[in-house]
Amino acid sequence: MSKKAQGLSLNTIVIAAIVILVLFVLIMVFTGRMGWFTDMFGSNTSRDCETDFPGAQWKSECDSETESRIIGVTDAKDHPGQACCQPREPDDDLLSTT
Repeated sequence: MSKKAQGLSLNTIVIAAIVILVLFVLIMVFTGRMGWFTDMFGSNTSRDCETDFPGAQWKSECDSETESRIIGVTDAKDHPGQACCQPREPDDDLLSTT
């Protein structure tokens, strides 16, 4: 009586791990949780939150409906635990009535 063990191959496990890692990184990038990545690899130009972005302010958390989080500002080290939040422009398509 010969019994073969059934299970996932090593290739399948490695590919699944890579896919999960890529999805995790994409989620972090698109939700703005990777500001350190922009600081490390972003441009070397100096961008200050309140100086270079009209209406932007330092806040503990941005309002997801009315504000956008600005990533990669150079004065972030002076405001630990805070985010640079800039008011969003109203979308003309949503406001127009036809």
